[in-house]
Amino acid sequence: QQEVPFHGILQGNGAGPAIWVAVSSPLLDRMRSEGFGIVIKPLQTLETHHIVGFAFVDDCDLLQDLSEDAQEDTVLIQANLDTWVESLRSSAGTLVSEKCNLFKLRFMWKNDKWIMLQKDSDIQPSLTMMNDFGQREDVNQLDSKDSVLALGVQFSPSGQMDDQCILLTQKASAWSEQVRCGKLLRRDAWKALTTTVCKTIEYPLPATTLSLKQCNDIVRPILQVGLPMSGICRNISRHVAFSSLKYKGLGLQHPFMVQGIHKLLLLLESPNISLTDQLIQCSMDLCAYESGLGITFLTFPFTNYAQCITSGWVSSLWEFISHYQLQVFCSKDINHGKGKRIMEHISHVPKNQQRLFNYCRLYLNVEFDSELFTHDKKRIRTAVWNGLIPTPLVKGSMIRPPVTPPRPSHKAWQAWRTNLTNLWNVTSTGIVTRSTPLIANPFSPHWVWFFNVREGRVYQQIKDNRTQLYTPASTTRRCSARL
Repeated sequence: QQEVPFHGILQGNGAGPAIWVAVSSPLLDRMRSEGFGIVIKPLQTLETHHIVGFAFVDDCDLLQDLSEDAQEDTVLIQANLDTWVESLRSSAGTLVSEKCNLFKLRFMWKNDKWIMLQKDSDIQPSLTMMNDFGQREDVNQLDSKDSVLALGVQFSPSGQMDDQCILLTQKASAWSEQVRCGKLLRRDAWKALTTTVCKTIEYPLPATTLSLKQCNDIVRPILQVGLPMSGICRNISRHVAFSSLKYKGLGLQHPFMVQGIHKLLLLLESPNISLTDQLIQCSMDLCAYESGLGITFLTFPFTNYAQCITSGWVSSLWEFISHYQLQVFCSKDINHGKGKRIMEHISHVPKNQQRLFNYCRLYLNVEFDSELFTHDKKRIRTAVWNGLIPTPLVKGSMIRPPVTPPRPSHKAWQAWRTNLTNLWNVTSTGIVTRSTPLIANPFSPHWVWFFNVREGRVYQQIKDNRTQLYTPASTTRRCSARL
């Protein structure tokens, strides 16, 4: 027999969401007051935000910072869960161990990049929780690449979208099979297409990072069955199918487009008040810092920087904006006259060296060209050339990263010095022989012609990252001698 009988507002109560907000708020405040949760701090504002977890309807995700001691982490995580269970029971709530999962996330530095470790078996004994009968039950520990279904979204700490793509594809295939076997009128089939399965696919898109290929795989079975059942050729041009009615299209919405628009609206309309707004701001700051382009990074082509940033929600939005050549401007970026950013030259760096070059820049914590050179612009700063973190040229001008990155490998420093030499003609002693960067066409990312203002010479980029030099012809007129 249960120690505490079930009671509450019951399933299906229309006032359930509002009542859950009133009940869960003091529970989360208690968790915060006892020190559970994590602390995030945006790089730009440096405001501290203490986050305990996320609670929506009957799903809750608790967060907890970890230390280097595995045994201490086990005690801390266990105390976090026990406090939450105790708080829920005091409000007539309960947890079911079969629906509870544990993700323990740890990272390791390997091959000049951070990687997420696999399932950790350091938690001994396993995490347990008290059930309604006063008995301890084990909580299942999952790998970082595993996913769980929460509110219709396949959530994975690693950010992989394969399981989410499989889930939506299965829903699309199930709908297609049901419609194919049903004897629907054409107007009913079209109504089912636009009001049922399309809305099912659209629901989780603001939180996903599906690629264009994955979105095409999801929508393919829907169109293969839904269009002919509606009296439309299944092989109709997809440009027509996903065009608006204004331009004589079918008015369907592609999942990749819907996903990007929802994210863009969240970014532009966020007043930085809610927890979601704060997390988006933190992700934007980290992407701006990692890319080395400041908060105007969305105005640059994504393909040039895809290897230099961490995949995530913001990078997916950046890819969408760049793919459709949208323009997003921000008026808050101020470089204080420091000149051009180092990462704006990344297109001249070989693809296989871009990530290493950027990581050395992150380790040195330099952002602008002016931070590489001495005040007379004739030499590379000794610390920058030797791979030592330089002192700021202006006190307090550098943004300190949340975690000091490990020192790059010898291979990375070789890529760093090689590209410094190629970009600014730096000699082995650190002397700059060409301080003026090359000028290219800013309207074409594939432009191969570059002009050097100081030398007055033209460079053409050819295959294998080689450069062809063209010098100006002599303007002196030659006259033949006459007797």
